[in-house]
Amino acid sequence: MTQQLTALGFPYYQGTDSPAGHTQQQALAAAVDLQPGVGSFTQTQINAFTAGEKRAGRVVWNSTAGALQRCDGSTWVTIDIATDAIAQSRVTNLTSDLAAKAPSASPTFTGTVALPATTTLNGVTLTGGGLTFIASAAPSGASAVNINSCYSATYDSYRVVVSLGAVSVSDAILNFRFRVGGADNTAASYYGVQNYTPWASASSVQGQVSAGTAFSLAYTTAGLVVTLDIRGPFASENTHLAGLFTHANYGAATYGRFAATTSFDGFSIYPASGTITGRVMVFGYRNS
Repeated sequence: MTQQLTALGFPYYQGTDSPAGHTQQQALAAAVDLQPGVGSFTQTQINAFTAGEKRAGRVVWNSTAGALQRCDGSTWVTIDIATDAIAQSRVTNLTSDLAAKAPSASPTFTGTVALPATTTLNGVTLTGGGLTFIASAAPSGASAVNINSCYSATYDSYRVVVSLGAVSVSDAILNFRFRVGGADNTAASYYGVQNYTPWASASSVQGQVSAGTAFSLAYTTAGLVVTLDIRGPFASENTHLAGLFTHANYGAATYGRFAATTSFDGFSIYPASGTITGRVMVFGYRNS
């Protein structure tokens, strides 16, 4: 078993070897064990390498010098990224590969997404939220807030949240109208009642709208919050709403019905006098 691989210097079997080649097996195992992928050797051990152990391209750790070294076939060269052309080439290729796989810019997303009713993640079923954001407006010193194209066949019911930060006239009636194609519906088909309870009294006061041209939601005040649930505005049927609001002087509930089979796609909120500043948001209730 005198033949050796040119590149690695490993001995290998020949046809003339004994079938019970224990000696040959031991020699092969010893050769493999002495030449790991990147072995650690002292300078003395490296100097004692035979010609077969100094194959071109072999990399070792020189524990005496504390450096990686690569053999060129006869001598050992310290691998220094600052001066080693091969190492620099490998780093350049790695950098290019990483740059090719990296996104050109941070991913961004605009718009809205309706999440599925349920999502399975690692075997766990997650239930989606019941409300989906649709639209919002931020009036600033406005005499009216118009939100169009917010109602559709996607949802049967909606929630509208009104939050006022400032008003130019206090205690003006805050009205609500449905819209179609960007225009208010002013038909005398609005019916509603309001129950007001002052914070300082247990006595309630009632207001009413009958065959009016708008719902009376509340009275303007800084810090006013109104929440409305609206059923069937897009369907060709009577539209119903129910809501609550908090005023500086009282809390109240409001209920209403539009007594005609009109299909609406938006709404308008406006004070009887003055202007309002705040935010109006629209959400759709998931049908299932």
